[in-house]
Amino acid sequence: MGKTIRYILFVIALEAAMILLLQEENQRTMLMGQEARLPADMAETQYIVFPLKEEAGRYRLRLENADPQGKAVLLLAAMRPFQAQVNGTEAYSYQSASPYRRLHEILLEWEDGEPLEVVLLSGQGQKWLKALVATEEACEKTSELALLVNCVSIGIHLMMLFHCLSLYFQKRSEAYLLIQAGVAFISLVSSCLTCGLAMPVSEAFYVKLQYGIDSLGPVMWGSLCILLAGQGELPGGVSWKKAAFSVASFFAVILFGNVRRMYWLSESVSWLIFAAAVWQMARAYAKKVPWMRMLGLSYVSLNGIATYSQLANIGLIPNTRAMVYFYMPQLGNLLFLLACMLIVDRRFAGKFREAELLVAELEESKRGLDRKVEERTRQLREQQKQRHTMMVNIFHDLRSPIFSAKGCAEMLETMEGEAGENIHIIREKLDFLGELTEQLFLAAKLEDGQITFTESEVDLSALCRHAGGLFGREASAGGIRFWQEIQEGVFVTGDGFRLKQALENLLQNALKYTPEGGTVSLCLGQNGKEAKMAVSDTGKGIAAEELSHVFERYYYGRHPDPGQSNGLGLSIASEIVKAHGGRITVESKQGEGTAFSVYLPLSDP
Repeated sequence: MGKTIRYILFVIALEAAMILLLQEENQRTMLMGQEARLPADMAETQYIVFPLKEEAGRYRLRLENADPQGKAVLLLAAMRPFQAQVNGTEAYSYQSASPYRRLHEILLEWEDGEPLEVVLLSGQGQKWLKALVATEEACEKTSELALLVNCVSIGIHLMMLFHCLSLYFQKRSEAYLLIQAGVAFISLVSSCLTCGLAMPVSEAFYVKLQYGIDSLGPVMWGSLCILLAGQGELPGGVSWKKAAFSVASFFAVILFGNVRRMYWLSESVSWLIFAAAVWQMARAYAKKVPWMRMLGLSYVSLNGIATYSQLANIGLIPNTRAMVYFYMPQLGNLLFLLACMLIVDRRFAGKFREAELLVAELEESKRGLDRKVEERTRQLREQQKQRHTMMVNIFHDLRSPIFSAKGCAEMLETMEGEAGENIHIIREKLDFLGELTEQLFLAAKLEDGQITFTESEVDLSALCRHAGGLFGREASAGGIRFWQEIQEGVFVTGDGFRLKQALENLLQNALKYTPEGGTVSLCLGQNGKEAKMAVSDTGKGIAAEELSHVFERYYYGRHPDPGQSNGLGLSIASEIVKAHGGRITVESKQGEGTAFSVYLPLSDP
């Protein structure tokens, strides 16, 4: 709360200092009365005529010149419709239907040193008469400089308007950008109307437009300050769209209603908004919102210049030459808009910096995560390699005792009685362990790529006949029908031992899952440039959802007795076929059976 109060006191002191500074500058203004002799230094300086008293809609000015053939320019600013008479002759006329001009130049010429009497006639009253006397050359130079400054100001206003709108259309959530664009547009219109050139609007329309701008401007300035101090939010949760609609309605009433009455009403409202803006900026300053001092300084400067201009307009203080030529309130508007633009740019730059920092943090986190993943992957690979090496060693070590035990069992199997039967059971189990160990050992070797495949011409027809003969007898012993259809003269290039092993695994798998009375078939033929071996059965079949997994290692599906399969036979067959540049497929329908097809490239003739 203490910071808020200090900020408010700072703003009040700054406002007072601003007005005193302008008043101090005004003390240096060269003044001239309504009846005066032109000073000798007219070529070097310009004089403000003050006060200019009204007498029944007439303003009289009597000027003498020491130079009998001298010339001067009477410059009038911000006039309502009037006529100017010099020594009883009409010299200048400005009507309600005339194109609006802020500056009016009336040439004064002396003849034979006689004084000139200038009478300004106006039926509407000139409450903000600004009159200045200067030489033609000085007036022309200052007017050109003022026009140049105004053109630069208009260009800057256009740039700021484009800047605000482009940012708003890119990020519509920043509502204050639209308000800032409205402030820039109002100030742009005001700059165009006060640049000193004739405008394509009538004086009557300008009056309404200027009243509207003067009424709406302070409201918009204060609203923009409140939004910037509130970082885009109005206090009390007020919707900015409702606030904008209210301001637009207020402007419409001013523009098309009783402009003078509404003008004074808007003056009261503007002071309330000024107080609200100062309070909001003070709260933002207490919360350490960046650049609130600069915003307050520009806002106070704007209001200080506007207050000074109003005091000069009602005749309490004389106008300065800068006020007549350059129209100082436009300078206040420009400084305020520049400050607002810097704050907005700083806010967007802050968001960009936050985004960049966030991206940098995310990149660093990603790099850290990548390092952890890489380290963990390395550890897992190392552990997997160690486990795999250990398993290969175990499989290798199991082979010798199993072979020794099988040999002993064969020697003891000739014994008669119960001991012989037990030895027969032991031998069956040893056969199963031996087969399992061989398959595990082979699977591990295939996975490590340690199996060397020989390349020679293999008579696939002879290989299939031999395997068919062996498994045909085994099928007959189990009550299974076995038939084969083998095309002669089918040759492939590869390792005959491993191809025989793959075919035996397929046949063994078919016999395992074909019930008594079923059928197993083996076919060999040519399919274009490929040899095709097909092993089919009439077993229970494989479920559709399991077909994609049958060649995975250790997968044995949903069998009533999983112990009858180790899940290695089909995976080994698949690895051998792929190593020969071939492919293996499976088709199955539950309750009807399964068919495996092996395709191998034929040998070149």
